[in-house]
Amino acid sequence: MVLVKTSKIMNVEDIHAALNAGKTVNWSSKLYEIKQTSVRTNTTALQEHDINHHTTRNGLMLDCRCVVNYFGCLLTESELVDCFISEKES
Repeated sequence: MVLVKTSKIMNVEDIHAALNAGKTVNWSSKLYEIKQTSVRTNTTALQEHDINHHTTRNGLMLDCRCVVNYFGCLLTESELVDCFISEKES
């Protein structure tokens, strides 16, 4: 399976909508996937950011994780431009 990047620059709402629709959203490369994390269960986020983080919608914030070692972080607004939906190449 070959994955290609979509060309549309995504905003927070686009990313949440894609994840809610079951799509895979990556950041920078296929190595990093974006997931929705509950503000209540993300203790790292609660220590480093307040619950009004700019990516939070309906109690879910965007969490970026490496698919190899699971290292993760929350995204800054400037990093959103590097997010894309992975789609199968036809």
